[in-house]
Amino acid sequence: EAEAKRLRATEGLDVELIRNNEVIHITIAASRLFAPNETTLLHSSDAILRSILPCMRTPDYYHILLIMHSDNTGNESYNYALTTDRVSAVYDWFEQNGGCVEYVVPYAAGSYEPVAANNTINGRAKNRRLEIYLIPAEAMFKK
Repeated sequence: EAEAKRLRATEGLDVELIRNNEVIHITIAASRLFAPNETTLLHSSDAILRSILPCMRTPDYYHILLIMHSDNTGNESYNYALTTDRVSAVYDWFEQNGGCVEYVVPYAAGSYEPVAANNTINGRAKNRRLEIYLIPAEAMFKK
């Protein structure tokens, strides 16, 4: 709960506790990380991603799942390629900035898991997102 509270202080992160308050689920709007249809991280994304780095300092403290989503406005192969390149960019950023990525799994979801209808601008914006799951691991249990 303390880690979730620290993360909630970062603008741009939507943080919730799930699975009996054991797993931290973070959602970041893709527009906070990338320009439309781009796969290069915005300079402003640095502050958002940097707030997650402390969770990656101790190997095997968390197992981390990165899931990049898109809306359904492009064709299936385009959306999959876009989310693949975007989640790779986030993974690479963590690795280049000192995050232990040994326990990080990047996953491109394309447009397959919408959280809103894709028939409105707001719905499509909600669907373009990065989800990060911080799952307690061995080093945390030993502590």
